[in-house]
Amino acid sequence: MAVTERGADVAAVVVTHESAQLMPSCLESLAAQAGDLDLRVVVADSGSTDQVESICEERQTPFLGGRNRGFGATVNRALTHESVREARYVLAMNPDVVIEGSLAEFVTLADRRPECGIFAPRQIDQYGRLLVSMGREPSPASYWSDWQTGWPKWIWDPEVYESEARCDWVMGAFMLIRRPLLESLAGFDERFFLYSEEVDLCTKARRAGWDVAYLPQLTIRHWKADRPLDEHRERLRQWSELVYMRKWYGRRDRISMRVAMIARLTRQLLRRLRAGEPAREERIRLGAALRLRRRRYGPA
Repeated sequence: MAVTERGADVAAVVVTHESAQLMPSCLESLAAQAGDLDLRVVVADSGSTDQVESICEERQTPFLGGRNRGFGATVNRALTHESVREARYVLAMNPDVVIEGSLAEFVTLADRRPECGIFAPRQIDQYGRLLVSMGREPSPASYWSDWQTGWPKWIWDPEVYESEARCDWVMGAFMLIRRPLLESLAGFDERFFLYSEEVDLCTKARRAGWDVAYLPQLTIRHWKADRPLDEHRERLRQWSELVYMRKWYGRRDRISMRVAMIARLTRQLLRRLRAGEPAREERIRLGAALRLRRRRYGPA
């Protein structure tokens, strides 16, 4: 399946929205860990009003401005850029990530696994704690299992993250993707604004015969902990799951999955209330699961 093309080894597409303060460390880590790779970097913006363009100009990094149409749509827009369209791999990543290890070695590992089309590293938060970043394909069975355990669709066992693994999907904060594969799949599905777009892409890749690989030989630090509660992001998290259900499942399965989602979120809300704890996040998620407001499924 591996395809050799002329062009850069890796084109990193950093998707940003109001993330100017994070961009310098992200770009510096890419440069520091590239080794002997032919690495091209493009910053693809989603309607920012901060100083991110000036930061890119100072570092002579191509900047692609555009309105906020979501993570996947922004990556797709960057695929036509001259630095990206002939690269062997596309690295789709967040600006709140820094690389702690050799990106060149990570690409070498990917080259040695021609059956795999999407690769993800080990992730830790800013305090050095392991972040779960692999998941199981959403299905009626997995949703009802989630209701029983109270866990989302992640793989939680920390021992799994100690060694290389094949999985159904990986977190989209840092995904190394074979560029010909990404083009053959028509990029990310732009129906997903934020969240679940990486789940959908991995599902499409596996349906096309490719594996999704977790390679812990590379670690990235993802500034994910201590984020303040953002009500709209929490709604988007649930709404994107509903969009995924609608795309991949028939009416009966969708109803089953949604009932399981509502049951799990209701259970979590009731536990919080019984314990006398704040339950604002749980209320927001349950409300979103009960009602998908399509006109609000997009930017805040």
